[in-house]
Amino acid sequence: MCRWSLAPFMALLSGIALAGPAEIEVTPEQRSALGIELADVRDVREAPVAALPAVCRLPGDSTVAVVVPVAGTIVRVLAQDGQAVTKGQPLLQLRSRDFLEVQAERRTADAQAQALGAQVERDRALVAEGIAPARRLQEGEAELRAAQARAASSGALLALAKPATNAPGEYLLLASAAGELVGTGLMPGDRVDSDTAAFFITNSAKVWLEAQLPERLVDQVAVGYRAEAGNPERVGRVMAVGRSVDPQTRSVVLSAELPAGPGLRPGQSTELTVFAPVAAGTVIVPASAVTRLAGTDSVFRATQRGFVVVPVQAGFRTAEGVAVTGEGLVGGRVAASGISALKAMAQGN
Repeated sequence: MCRWSLAPFMALLSGIALAGPAEIEVTPEQRSALGIELADVRDVREAPVAALPAVCRLPGDSTVAVVVPVAGTIVRVLAQDGQAVTKGQPLLQLRSRDFLEVQAERRTADAQAQALGAQVERDRALVAEGIAPARRLQEGEAELRAAQARAASSGALLALAKPATNAPGEYLLLASAAGELVGTGLMPGDRVDSDTAAFFITNSAKVWLEAQLPERLVDQVAVGYRAEAGNPERVGRVMAVGRSVDPQTRSVVLSAELPAGPGLRPGQSTELTVFAPVAAGTVIVPASAVTRLAGTDSVFRATQRGFVVVPVQAGFRTAEGVAVTGEGLVGGRVAASGISALKAMAQGN
């Protein structure tokens, strides 16, 4: 009776498994004839996940608004966009009837507060001597507090306003802080209401960028991820990623902070690129290097005698190529052209 043994067959399978991927032998002469060129594989730690239209904004944590305290008409613009200003520096001259009224109210409130303050001091002495009732003092103190509040309100309103010399009914709007001036486009002849922001003052070298991040990318971007914009490119970080999806655009608001520079002035539009960390061992190869073999994305890694097929998992696309992961690619080289010839050789054609 003839008996078959599986041992030789299993040993053969084991040898094949240990041998790894088959090497395609290609001489330098053949490589030249087939038009096969090599490209270095570059190790990467992050890759672009989104390129988004963005608008530059003033950094809210270091920007103050210069607000018109009293409605009026602009007579002169005394400072320009981008100019460095000091606190208290005149920025606008305005003609305003209301300014005269506010000044009169301030003088009246100050006089009332002063008179009531003196009366309260007299009442306090009379109450202490038992001559006047305590209720009289309490009522006087309440009236004094109300008058002081009116005076303080008028004073706050005029804190950034200074009467224009030799121009009754006109006043100067003053800078509320030192820094770089950002204009809002006001011109002589413009009518402005009270509480209108005439200028902004910033003392920051940063700018905020605001973009709409598509809903499908929300889970791929996080606070702290690297962001780039401007020309030349400036590098910053993602500050915030909204969680409320706009039903119309199917996107959330993404905010990033970058150094201010050319193309990154408040109000300008630009493109913001956001980068995300990638898995260890991820490399960038030319897009032409990736091909399909047996239904799997693959590249041809160069060896001393030729090439071996390396299955890869393709990821982000960049301007330089495709981010992929695959065994033994870090620090190596891959075929970037002549792929059809190598593919035919790998398939035994």
